Amino acid sequence: MYLDFVMEGHVVAKMAGFLISHRLAVKRKLIFHAGPAPRPGEASVIPQCLTALARFARKRRIGRIHIFSYDYRYSYEAHPAFHVYPRMEMSISLEGEMEEITGRMSRRIIRNYKHAVKEDLSFSEERTGDPVATIDSLLQDTLKVRTGKGYHRYDPYYIPYFSREILSSLMRQNCLRIVTAKRGETIHGNYIMLTDGVRAYGLLIGTSEAGYSLGVPTYLHYVILHFLKKEGYHYLNLGGVSPDKTHKGLLEFKQSLGAQPVTNSFAETDFLVFPYTLLNALNRLKRTLQERKDRRAHGHHDSSEPR
Repeated sequence: MYLDFVMEGHVVAKMAGFLISHRLAVKRKLIFHAGPAPRPGEASVIPQCLTALARFARKRRIGRIHIFSYDYRYSYEAHPAFHVYPRMEMSISLEGEMEEITGRMSRRIIRNYKHAVKEDLSFSEERTGDPVATIDSLLQDTLKVRTGKGYHRYDPYYIPYFSREILSSLMRQNCLRIVTAKRGETIHGNYIMLTDGVRAYGLLIGTSEAGYSLGVPTYLHYVILHFLKKEGYHYLNLGGVSPDKTHKGLLEFKQSLGAQPVTNSFAETDFLVFPYTLLNALNRLKRTLQERKDRRAHGHHDSSEPR
């Protein structure tokens, strides 16, 4: 679904998402992985876009709207039709000289990269085939290593409504760039990015168990930053980090690469159509209790999941 937001005969913002259809309005949902994209310098129209979006959904008897914030560069305040939550992603700026970019990295990153080079790691960019099976195996290895370090279990395809089938489809449509780290003929890591020529989003990284001791995660990021900079990219977004303290090591790794926080907003509605609007009081109570629980555990609420 592609939406244009029009004011006084001019398109002021655009939005792309999809509709989950169902015979019951309560189960119909509009899903967006990022919020309204306004014209440069016109972010002030975002609240009006949200108002129009809620009106659009009500007229079509759509039950709820979820607006995620992947690589979204805008934050907005509370809105009458939406519950709005802050979210943070870690992004590495590629502005300036390469020496400045590597200068923001920690000494440990530089040391681990040099170690990886000594281990005879090599990289290549996959441009043919459908390596989903290899990627899936590496993602499972990554999950095993992280949970062994005390991380909570998680879905490797962490983005809502994302799956290995969607990944395979994106590959067939040439929407992704895939960088591989090898030692000899053995693949020890894959890094998958969504790119548009100036922006890069780190979608997935999978590393074999042996790859961690070889320094594959550091090696891949270091090499990727160099060729993205050479090709004129503005930044590499490393994605968000759960506020759960068991994931503290992942946040520290992103910071050690020179990544800086970028704040944005995630939003969702209560039920939009009668009689399901009668359930909204219970929804709000559930949301309040969950936010209190998150604050006790993390110091703030986790806005990464729909309520």
